[in-house]
Amino acid sequence: MLKKQGEVYKEFDHSEPQIPLRSKLFSLEPIGIGTPFVESLTSYLHRLSEAHCLPVTILIKLFVIDRFPTPTDYYDYTKHIRQINGVSYKAVETISVVQSLTQRNDLSSLTLVNWSNVIPLHKLLRHSKAWCPRCYEEMRTNAWEIYDLLIWHLQIITSCLKHEIPLLTECPHCKRNPTIISGKSRPGFCSLCKGWLGFNSSQQLYDTDEWSLWVNKNVGLMLSQTKINLSNNSFSNAVKYYVNEIGNKEPYTFAKKVGVTGSTLLRWYNGEIQRAVFFV
Repeated sequence: MLKKQGEVYKEFDHSEPQIPLRSKLFSLEPIGIGTPFVESLTSYLHRLSEAHCLPVTILIKLFVIDRFPTPTDYYDYTKHIRQINGVSYKAVETISVVQSLTQRNDLSSLTLVNWSNVIPLHKLLRHSKAWCPRCYEEMRTNAWEIYDLLIWHLQIITSCLKHEIPLLTECPHCKRNPTIISGKSRPGFCSLCKGWLGFNSSQQLYDTDEWSLWVNKNVGLMLSQTKINLSNNSFSNAVKYYVNEIGNKEPYTFAKKVGVTGSTLLRWYNGEIQRAVFFV
């Protein structure tokens, strides 16, 4: 009787497997990158904290504050939390820290830091929350993730890009101005009374405000850009373009349209000032 020959297997690899780098926090995907409806960094922190079943202030205290390169006071940081959506050094530091915690590399698109060489801090961001009630209601009705848009944080934006109704800043329940981040804050809800902020408003822009619609469209287009390459003359060239297109090649005519003095407009036009707050 013949002995059955055993099957020969490949040699077993005893070397230690390469384990991909793990993130400290969930690598939550941001909403709306590459569109005018991109979410803000404060909104991302809210959603990240909800994913970990933590109040956003606790997440900031436990994971973010101590990782800054310079000592940062928690209360001072949260008091000026709106700045992380803008162009400040604190926005840059927060992006770096949260990206290291989540192993993402796209969080700068949730702020204005990519535009920091043409946008100043002055009169850039709101001090309290603003929102479109119809956007919130639409998110909840369609079971979409509820979040805050970056464009809502800008002072120059007074109406919704999508629904063309005025943004709200006062809670319809408690008649107060909700804060951007607090221990009780959540996207879509008042941080003070926890009331739902969405509803189907039928209010339209007064007299079909063409200037507001134009601003919304162009700021939205700006926020949708993910690859930005601006030279030192980019702002001056943009002013010259709009003077020709909107001001009929007359700088003083365009200055009246955007609400600045003729001398300021000429300094923009000639490249003497490289920054301005969206022509405000």
